Amino acid sequence: MQRHALHRWRTNTRAATVAGSEARRAECAALSDELHSLRRAHLELQDRMARTSTSTAAISCKSCRGLWRL
Repeated sequence: MQRHALHRWRTNTRAATVAGSEARRAECAALSDELHSLRRAHLELQDRMARTSTSTAAISCKSCRGLWRL
């Protein structure tokens, strides 16, 4: 009887560990996607700034907390 309980405990522990790993992987993937999106937006903003040099508008970049005059 104890052996079966130990086996169930090990199986449940492994399942919980795998589920936790899957959740961490999913969270990391979501954060990675968000980071790539912010980098793309930042590069697009830098590109726009480079193309328009004499504008009076100011654009702030949330990803690096900078403020530029265009």
